[in-house]
Amino acid sequence: MEYYDQTFDREAYKGKPMKQVVFEQCRFNGIDFTGNDFTGAAFSDCTFDRCNLQMLPVDHTMFATVTFTNCKLNGINFGNCNSFRFEVHFNSCLLDYAYFFEKNMKKAKFTDCSIKQAHFVQCDLSGAQFNQCDLQATVFDRNNLQSADFSNAQNLSLDPEANKIKKAKFSLYNLAGLLAKYDIVVK
Repeated sequence: MEYYDQTFDREAYKGKPMKQVVFEQCRFNGIDFTGNDFTGAAFSDCTFDRCNLQMLPVDHTMFATVTFTNCKLNGINFGNCNSFRFEVHFNSCLLDYAYFFEKNMKKAKFTDCSIKQAHFVQCDLSGAQFNQCDLQATVFDRNNLQSADFSNAQNLSLDPEANKIKKAKFSLYNLAGLLAKYDIVVK
């Protein structure tokens, strides 16, 4: 099944299967996807607004230029998504416990998001922006963070030796999080 340039709200969405369905230039507004399964689905140039996608299975799902606004995405394993054309942006979203593994996320935008206890592992986040994001206990491991902007992020802690950080931007308040592995006190 394929859908093109359609808007789905709670009523328009009822009973629609998502597994292995293709959506292009579609908008999803105010939908609770609890209990659904996005396995094998493809979303291209789509937007999700005020949707609940927590703990949603996304195995082999394609997200190609997809924007999430005011969505709950807690616990999603984006590492299982299709890597082809993977491009996502998040505005005012909950991404706590989310997992990103080996994803090309160059210039991804995270704006005003809660990204607590999430994991970014072996991702290319060069040029990514974490604007007004809470990164409490989030793990950054073996990522390309070159030119990434963390200057407005809160609670950042990452190991500069375990990530490429050339020309990345940090605020003075983030320095303690960059030095945390050395168990020193910064005043």
